[in-house]
Amino acid sequence: MGEDKKEFRETRILPELSKIKVNEYITDNLVAILGSKAEEPVGIIIRHKDFAQLQKQLFERVWKLAKK
Repeated sequence: MGEDKKEFRETRILPELSKIKVNEYITDNLVAILGSKAEEPVGIIIRHKDFAQLQKQLFERVWKLAKK
């Protein structure tokens, strides 16, 4: 969070989800899910417009709940 301004981003934290060691990247028709544990690498790519749309909507809801 200390690098937000430098990296042109905004970070928010939802404590209930902060222990989950997975990153998710969403585009118009793709969702990439990546594990963040170096000792257990895993990645999943889902190319499906409707699924990506669902994930975007879920993200927006969580974003509104999360603290700045």
